[in-house]
Amino acid sequence: MGRKRATLADGTPAVTPLERGQAFRARRLEARRAGRLMAAPEAADYLGIPYSTLRRLAQLGAIPVVRPPGSDRMWFDRADLDRAVLAWKARLS
Repeated sequence: MGRKRATLADGTPAVTPLERGQAFRARRLEARRAGRLMAAPEAADYLGIPYSTLRRLAQLGAIPVVRPPGSDRMWFDRADLDRAVLAWKARLS
């Protein structure tokens, strides 16, 4: 027989630290997906291209980069990425 799950005073099941951590990570991931800015690896995944290609496109100025003052990290605006894809589609048509 397994261990009995702990319950709170109102009868609802208690949340374990593992479940709390999983819920936190899921909320954080959802917030990042819904956010406007994406880190370079996320932006590369979003576009379906390798990270090295994204970096090269950013260095060539084909995709705008957001760099907070004092930071070397590249951030990408979701709207800029969508515009870039539309421009690429228009060129191929």
